[in-house]
Amino acid sequence: MGVLENGVPYLTESGLARMCGIARPVLNRLAVNWADEKTKPRGSAIAQLLEQSSFYEDTLFLKSELNGSEINAYTEPVCLALLEYYAFLTDEPRSDAVRAFRSLARITFRKFIYDAVGYAPEHSVIDKWRHFHDRVDMTQDAAPIGYW
Repeated sequence: MGVLENGVPYLTESGLARMCGIARPVLNRLAVNWADEKTKPRGSAIAQLLEQSSFYEDTLFLKSELNGSEINAYTEPVCLALLEYYAFLTDEPRSDAVRAFRSLARITFRKFIYDAVGYAPEHSVIDKWRHFHDRVDMTQDAAPIGYW
């Protein structure tokens, strides 16, 4: 996993396959043969999910480089579409995909609410001590040198 230079998050083929609960070669065949696969039932369902995310690319992955090795980088819309498909739409839902989808939903829900109300959890602890630290800063120079 990583972030592309343009700020887009991605998963590698191995990482996405593991998250979806499928073998990497299954994902590779789907992606490499995407033009043909999207006319079949599985591909058609995934294509519909991709359209809902306004993803209309001809390929499911971008060729990229990680630590000197060429990788297939699957961006966020593709990852979420495949994860949703393997969690809920396939005839045999994958427990790994369901678990991953639920984990992402929890994180995203929390972030959605925090952003909506302007809450920043990292600042809440600091804010509790803000008045104390302000008083300490004020009194540091109040006593003459050597007073304490």
